[in-house]
Amino acid sequence: MKYDLVSFDMDGTLITEDFSNTVWGDGLPSMYAEEYEMNIEDARRETIDEIRALGNRDMRCYDLPYWISKFSLSYEDDAWATATKMVHKYRSRVTPIEKTVLMLEEALRSGCRVIVISNAWPMFLEVGLGKYAWRFEKIFSTTFDYGFHEVKSPRLFRAICCAMGVDPEKALHIGNDKYFDGVCPIVAGMDAKLVEG
Repeated sequence: MKYDLVSFDMDGTLITEDFSNTVWGDGLPSMYAEEYEMNIEDARRETIDEIRALGNRDMRCYDLPYWISKFSLSYEDDAWATATKMVHKYRSRVTPIEKTVLMLEEALRSGCRVIVISNAWPMFLEVGLGKYAWRFEKIFSTTFDYGFHEVKSPRLFRAICCAMGVDPEKALHIGNDKYFDGVCPIVAGMDAKLVEG
């Protein structure tokens, strides 16, 4: 492999989107339905419509503790602990995408440094990456870690390459989203490879 650094997205790239879709499409609406004594379908429509209204370039879309607080949902600890418990509840929905896991193995065999760059929050990354987490030199939650607090952008990809001590021209990003995983790294000077989840 001709790269010094290979970064991977998580949802729809290393694992199927079933895990996060279940947390957002079942877990959060279930809490909402219970709190406001409504049926799950109405709760799902209300929560998802409000999240989608922000647009996927707003980092709050990925912030489960924010939504638990915003919807005034009851929780026993705090919004962070409740979100973490919810995410762990659906860990059985994590399904690795074999072809991308093979790309990870190939990058490691060739001596590349490998990292994760994801818009997902840490609790999603912890559960989603599971047994593969130790394979990555660094796992970046762009909306939470590293002082960025933003969704993937060309500036963010350049900054991460700089932090890793790698010229963007010597880096490859692999992901499934045309904008976040295709346009953004390319504008940053990296190569990009889109995969279907």
